[in-house]
Amino acid sequence: MRAISKIIGFVPYGHDDSLILTALPFVIAFNIFCQVLTSNGLGLDIWFVEEDNIRIFLILIFASELSYATSLALVKLSILAFFLRIFPDQRFRMIVRWTTIFILIMCPLYLALILAQRRPLDLFWNGWRDKNPRGVMLSGNLIGITHGAWNVALDIWMMVLPMTQLLKIGIKLKKKIGVMAMFGVGLFLTIPIQSG
Repeated sequence: MRAISKIIGFVPYGHDDSLILTALPFVIAFNIFCQVLTSNGLGLDIWFVEEDNIRIFLILIFASELSYATSLALVKLSILAFFLRIFPDQRFRMIVRWTTIFILIMCPLYLALILAQRRPLDLFWNGWRDKNPRGVMLSGNLIGITHGAWNVALDIWMMVLPMTQLLKIGIKLKKKIGVMAMFGVGLFLTIPIQSG
């Protein structure tokens, strides 16, 4: 619907549109990786995965981590760009810009951690073969948990942000509650999605 309104020309094209279009290939790649992973053993105990598939499985896990982190950051940046387009309050815009800077720092940092969690890099998909692999091995669990935690916090923050502006809108209370409920639906989805 959004794309059609842009094509027809009802709504002008903005930075939020560029960011969401940039995120699209990463989202598609992540979904493809998940489908292939499912058919190659995702969800199974490692003992039930064929030895020939383990290497492919771990390469796909690595690629899916990179595509997920990138797409998540780009989608968040698109939402923030949308906020900048629709809300004129200068203080609010400054807060959105600082949130954008935070994401622009955290995303490359997390991507660097994914790339650095195994040194040499092929330890990520070949390290399971050795009982005591040599190289640098960072905790993938710790990296994933911290990434998830700051993203949940950021999701909540980004859902509260527009509420501050909606409170100032001069419409009837019933409509205001309806609009806030529309923006707030994502708040109820954040925790189950992140914990699932």
